[in-house]
Amino acid sequence: MRGRDLEVVAAWRDAASVAGPAWMAEPRRMAWTALATLGFPGPGDEAWRFTPGRSLSSPALPVAGGGALPAAARWWSAIDADRIVFVNGRVDRAASTVDLAWGARSSAPADGAFGAVVDAAAGGFDALNLATASDGVWTVRASGSRPLLLVHRTAADGVLVPVRHRIVVPPGASAEVYAVWEGAGTALVSGVTEVEVGDGAQLRWTELQDEPGGVRHVHTWGARVGRDATVTGIFVQIGARVARTDVRASLGAGSTLRLHGLTLGRDEQHLDVHTTVHHDGPHATSRQHFKTILDGVARGVFTGRVVVPPGAVGTDASQSAPALLLSPRAVANARPQLEIRCDDLKATHGAAIGAVDPEAAFFLQARGLDALQARALLTLAFAREVVSVLPEALQGEVEGRVADWLGAEVG
Repeated sequence: MRGRDLEVVAAWRDAASVAGPAWMAEPRRMAWTALATLGFPGPGDEAWRFTPGRSLSSPALPVAGGGALPAAARWWSAIDADRIVFVNGRVDRAASTVDLAWGARSSAPADGAFGAVVDAAAGGFDALNLATASDGVWTVRASGSRPLLLVHRTAADGVLVPVRHRIVVPPGASAEVYAVWEGAGTALVSGVTEVEVGDGAQLRWTELQDEPGGVRHVHTWGARVGRDATVTGIFVQIGARVARTDVRASLGAGSTLRLHGLTLGRDEQHLDVHTTVHHDGPHATSRQHFKTILDGVARGVFTGRVVVPPGAVGTDASQSAPALLLSPRAVANARPQLEIRCDDLKATHGAAIGAVDPEAAFFLQARGLDALQARALLTLAFAREVVSVLPEALQGEVEGRVADWLGAEVG
């Protein structure tokens, strides 16, 4: 690592002293070692080619303490789900309805270890997260249980807010998780979620990131999907100044992965979605459909990588990444990628970038809408394909936020 990178990592370590359970001491030591060896990603790292990794890692920030949760922020209290609330990365037990956090445990949970799905030894922000996180969810979700709602509330300036989750869905079980990221402040939010889905199990994960414009947000979501299991992941990005959602999945034989995404960016936002799907077993299916809408001088990036090794016969993989530009200065980058080392498979990918159809807008204006309403209605129709697959508990909230983002009365 270059001398400057060593100085950056040393500064982070000095700033980010963390108290926590004794059993985390060794994982943290290993994470700091990995970070000191490999450093943070930069322009030379292909996977971070379009993401401003240097601006995310500098300057080094102290780890946030807990905070208070404003009563007005609790729109999600009406959602019928078991709820765990985190304020500045620390569990708020008063606002939570169940206690599944690991930060207060005096001994390590017995059902596995951090790093089984998302390897912190790869360095970068995954290692920083493991080195600094002091709370998160550690749970096994049984079949027939209520949905689990994870609320992440940022309420601090100039700090690091780390949180790390590990969720296991046992063989044959089913689970549903809603994750919300929001708040106020100018923090660097660092999230890592490790998910293990057993053979024949089912998981539906829905995530809404709508943090304030001063936040920098990095979340790695990794899933190991067992034989004949089914996982659906839905990722909606609206907020943050710079945000990167990194989805990684390993698929077992006969498993199915469906990924949907909607990104809304305006002003000078930079919103990045990076997916890596490994078809590690035969006859697995993956579907990726990520939509992006950009205004102002925002930049949106989709990089989707599908890896099919020898022996993964019967693979069926597809990627789609359309983007809608509402401003001539907005920029969308779409990079669907296939790495295929197997002959017996079906794989497709595609991307399209364009503006609102002027003929469709004229048609709506001829029927009484003004230009802004016509554009908003067509844009909302573009977004609704993803909104329609959201669970009912979040669908109305997300559609309302999309309409607010468009700033026009639409039906």
